Amino acid sequence: IILLGDSVFKNNLYVSNPAVSIENQLKLENPSLLNEAQDGAVIIDVFDQMEKLPESYNKKTTHLYISAGGNDIIYYYLYKNIPKSNLDQLDTIFKKYTKLINSLLVKFDQSKVFLFDIYYPQSERYKPFYPIIKLWNQKIEDFTREKNIEFIPISREITEPTDLTHEIE
Repeated sequence: IILLGDSVFKNNLYVSNPAVSIENQLKLENPSLLNEAQDGAVIIDVFDQMEKLPESYNKKTTHLYISAGGNDIIYYYLYKNIPKSNLDQLDTIFKKYTKLINSLLVKFDQSKVFLFDIYYPQSERYKPFYPIIKLWNQKIEDFTREKNIEFIPISREITEPTDLTHEIE
């Protein structure tokens, strides 16, 4: 199992007990787990994470899990103040995302790939972004169908304020 992406998989800093982090929980069942995910990672960072992986990991028994895009959306729509009505920006971000996944599918053509959607943060600060998140998640789901990749709708699992810390973690 290889984890690539952002703090969805690298949540060690946000849990009260490091033993309950995603990484440590998965290692209980899969001691050979490799977690290249980074807190705060954007799509371009995931390219770097992928490049660190040796080609020898490209085999049928390798499962790659990817969570990416949420920090890009926050960066452009919140910090860069792109209007939420500007869906061209979302399309630009998604093009970067599909380039990443297509590169991953070439490098790891024997491996199984799983793509996570983005959950809906419960904080009032992020609720205005729900329509953008919904569009993003639909794009990922459509893409996974087109590419015959596994889709994991984390947005259906993380639904309560108590599921998160620090507003979005």
